[in-house]
Amino acid sequence: MKPHRADDAFVLVEQDRGWWPYRSPDGESMVMDDGCEYPFDCRYGVPGDRLRVKEAALMWCERRPNGTTATGRQKWLYVPMREAPVHYAADHPARPQVSVVSPDTGNVWGWRLKIGRFLPAWASRITLEVTGVRVERLQEVSIADCIAEGISSGGPENPDGIERPEYRALWESINGPGSWDANPFLWVVEFRRV
Repeated sequence: MKPHRADDAFVLVEQDRGWWPYRSPDGESMVMDDGCEYPFDCRYGVPGDRLRVKEAALMWCERRPNGTTATGRQKWLYVPMREAPVHYAADHPARPQVSVVSPDTGNVWGWRLKIGRFLPAWASRITLEVTGVRVERLQEVSIADCIAEGISSGGPENPDGIERPEYRALWESINGPGSWDANPFLWVVEFRRV
C-alpha cells in the first residue's frame, strides 16, 4: 500500500477493526472512512465495484495488415470475431490447427492466442464484485486467508495443516527474498463471483 502522490503523507494506526490510514493535511489527522469513500483509494476497487478477470484465450481472429516496421517488415493486427467461440487456455491448452483465407478480403482467419492482458472486455467469462476492502500487515494473514489465496490445508506435503509457512514461501517467490520480513501494509480485497 502506497500513497498515490508524493505529497500524500499518512500514518497507519491500529484500531479494533484493523489497520487504517490517517491522512495528515495541515497537521490535522482524519480517519479513513471504512465505507465507500476512502481518502487513500484502493487501486483495486471499493465495495460494489465489479472486476473482469482477464485470462489467456484462443480466439478466432482475422489477420489484417497494419503498416510496416522501421525495417520495412509487415506488421499485423489480429482482430477477434465476436460471434466465434472463445477457447480459454485453462480449459483448452492445445491450439486448434485450422486457418482459412477470406474470399472477400484475402486476409487469413485463424486461431490466435490472446494473453490475458489483451483479452477484450466482451470475452471475459468471470466477473467479480468487491465486497470488502481493508488494510492489513502481511504477517497478520489468517489461515483462512491463506487457504483463500490457494494454499492447500493438509496433504502429504503439509500433514499438520500449516498454511502460513507455505504462504510465506509463495509470497517470497513472487516478491523476492526478505519481502516477508519487511511486513508491509497491504490492501486486502474481498470479492464474490457474480
